[in-house]
This record gives sequence, structure tokens and C-alpha cells, in this order.
Amino acid sequence: ESQPADSGREAAKRSVPSRLRIPLGIVALLVLVRMALPYALRPILEDQITKQLVGHVEIGAVELGLLSGRFGLRDVAIFEEREQTLVEEVSAAPKPLIAVGRLAVRIAPLALFGRTLQLHEIEIDQPALDLARLADGKMNLLRVLPESDSAPEPETPTEPWSVAIDRVTLVGGKLVFTTGFGMEGQAI
Repeated sequence: ESQPADSGREAAKRSVPSRLRIPLGIVALLVLVRMALPYALRPILEDQITKQLVGHVEIGAVELGLLSGRFGLRDVAIFEEREQTLVEEVSAAPKPLIAVGRLAVRIAPLALFGRTLQLHEIEIDQPALDLARLADGKMNLLRVLPESDSAPEPETPTEPWSVAIDRVTLVGGKLVFTTGFGMEGQAI
């Protein structure tokens, strides 16, 4: 009775030559890593971007085109850090200050070896900004940027990086500006 199972294993071993098993295993491992990479990168990107702001960032999905040099983020939202009352916590979810349906870039990977960040294309789909003038006259957008108390410490001089951008495309979008002087926000 164990003979049919053994013959099945033997047939499988004969169908894949032994010299191909290791390369095929490596290819399968690379495919699995490539499939898992966007899911692993999303929380890392959210954390690192949030550390640069006074607020927090949420990213819906990460898109990677490693061979094509295309990278993208979907459903990106930047929220102000503010204390919420119990009523706000129970009511609707907080509205993002900045939201982007999709942010995609296409880079020239080989240019990185020459200390150049060559961006062939930046595409921003459906951006939405909810700007408001606060009671003190400042814009709410400035509240997500950290205040600089002192000058940064000088670093040892290194060869500078250059950045080149070939094309920026903005698709759709909405800007709501509230003056804070008794007027409702105006969509632009």
C-alpha cells in the first residue's frame, strides 16, 4: 500500500532534474520575498514618516516594481496630532489634513551609483488638502511639521547627492481652505 505513494515521490523527483532543484528553489524564494515585501514595508514607511512629523501617517498599500524602477503608495493620509474629546472619538473618523489616492514615482536605479536621484516621473492622483487658518493666524498645515529648536549639528562633509525630476503629473484633486472667520471651507 505504501508503494503508490513512493512511486509518486519518485516520479516527482524524476520530473525535475536534480541540477535545477536549487535554482528553482532560489527563484521560488525570491518570488515569495517579492510578494511579501510590500506588506513588510508599509508599517516601516508609516513609522519612519510619522517620526518626521507632528501627527501620524497611514498608508493603504505599497506598490513595488523592482525591475521597472516604479514605486508607489496608495491611500496615503496625514493626520494632525490633536487631543480628541470623547464626542469626537465616538463620532466619525478624523479627517486627514493631506490625503493622496496614489503617489507613484519611477526612478533610474543605475543613477543612484553616481549619487543622483533621477526621478523620471512623479504622479500624484487625487490629492486632497484640508487647509485652515487658525485663530493665531497660522496655517494648520504647519502644525504637522516639527519645530526646529536649534541648528542641526554640522556633519562631516561628503559628496552631495543631486536630484533630477523629469516630469510631475497631478491628476484631479481638491483643496479646501477655511479662513476661520465665520466662513465655511471653500473647495477649490
